[in-house]
Amino acid sequence: MKNILLSIKRNIYLVVSILVFASSIAFAASTMGVLGIGNNNDDTSVGYIYLGGLDESDYESVLNQKVSLWQSEATYVVVFQGYTYEINLDLFQFDISSTLSNLETGVKNQAYFTITEDNKNLLVDQLNISFTNEIIVGFDVESFVSHVLNDMGSLKTFKTYLLKDFLPETLPTHSMNMALVSNLSSDFVNAIVSESVYEISIEPKTRFSLLETFKDSTFTNEQLSIIASAMQKLLRNSPMTNYTFEQYPIMPTWAEAGMNVRILSVNQFDFSFYNPLEYSLTITVYKESDNELLFTLDSYPFISTFSSSTTILTSIPFQDLNFEDESVNEFTANVEIWDETTEDITYRVLVTPGVNGSIIAYTRTETLLSGETETITLYEEETMAVNAVYHYYTYLKDGE
Repeated sequence: MKNILLSIKRNIYLVVSILVFASSIAFAASTMGVLGIGNNNDDTSVGYIYLGGLDESDYESVLNQKVSLWQSEATYVVVFQGYTYEINLDLFQFDISSTLSNLETGVKNQAYFTITEDNKNLLVDQLNISFTNEIIVGFDVESFVSHVLNDMGSLKTFKTYLLKDFLPETLPTHSMNMALVSNLSSDFVNAIVSESVYEISIEPKTRFSLLETFKDSTFTNEQLSIIASAMQKLLRNSPMTNYTFEQYPIMPTWAEAGMNVRILSVNQFDFSFYNPLEYSLTITVYKESDNELLFTLDSYPFISTFSSSTTILTSIPFQDLNFEDESVNEFTANVEIWDETTEDITYRVLVTPGVNGSIIAYTRTETLLSGETETITLYEEETMAVNAVYHYYTYLKDGE
C-alpha cells in the first residue's frame, strides 16, 4: 500500500512540474508578444536609426530628422602627404524615396544618397584647392563618390579616405631629387646596376633600414655606405624624418659633407629613417659613367616645397704639423722663411693645406600650401679637421 501511495505522490509532483513549466513558457511568449520582442518588424533600422515600434507612416519624418542630424555631425576626410580635406557632406542629398522603397522589415537597411553633377564638380574643385591640380588631374572621382555614397549609406559617423587609393598607377611620378656619386670603382658601378637601372623601394608608413633591405646582398660595407650616403643627400628635401646613422670620421674620396654615411654590418651601423607618406617611394640608380652613379627619387609631386640649409654650430680649428726635410731650401717652390736668427735661417713649405673641422646642423624648411613654413633639424654632422702639413729645414748662415 505504501508503494502505491508513493507512486501516486511522485506522479502528482511530475504533473505539477509540467504545468509550471508550460505556464512559464506561455508567460514568456505573452511578454515577448506585448513588448514586441522577437517580432522581426521591430528590428527594422536604417543604419543606426532604429525604427522598431514605429508606424510606417512615421518612418519618413523620423528618417529625415535623424539623417539630417547625422549629416551635420559626421566627419569624412581625405588625407594625402600630411594634408587633410574634410568633405562637405551637404553636397550629398538624402534620397528618402529610394530609402523607403528599398526598406525591408526586420533587418538593418541602407540609406540612399545622391549627388548632382554640379556638386560633383564642386567636390573636385575643393580637392584641387586642398591637394593641387597636379595631383587631382588623375583622380578617379567616380570611384571616390561611389565609396563615399556606400559609407554614407551605412551612416558611418567617421571615415578616412587615402587619396592615393583613387590615383591611377599611370599617374606620372616625378624625379623629385637627384644625387650624383663620383670617384667610384667601375667594378662597383657595374655590380650595382643591372641592365642600366637598379631600384630601391621605400615602403609607406614604415621605418626604412638599409641593412634590412640589403640583408641578402653581397655588397661590401663600403658599397652599402655609398648607397646610404647617396640616399642621405637625395632624401634631404623630402618628407622623410627621424634619421639615424653613423659617419666616417675622415671622408672617403667619394663622400662629401651631407653625403657621408658609414655602414658596418657587424656593428649594426645602419642608415634608417621614417617614411610618413601613405604610399611607397622609389629610388632609381642609373649608371652615369664607368665611375659615377646617379640616384633619383621618384614620387608623386610633393604638395609642400622642401628646402634645406646648414648652420655651423662649432668650428674645430686645424693644427700645423711640421716635419724636418733636408730637401727644403731657398730654391724650393713656394718656400717661405719660417724663422731667422743671426746664426741660422729656417725654410718651410706647405705640403698639405689645413682645413677646419666643424659640427654642422642640417635643417629642412617645409613651405606649406598655405604659405606657412615649418623648420626642423634633420641631423648633425661632424667634420674632422684636416691638419696642415709643413716640411722645413734649418741652415746655418755661415753655410754649414
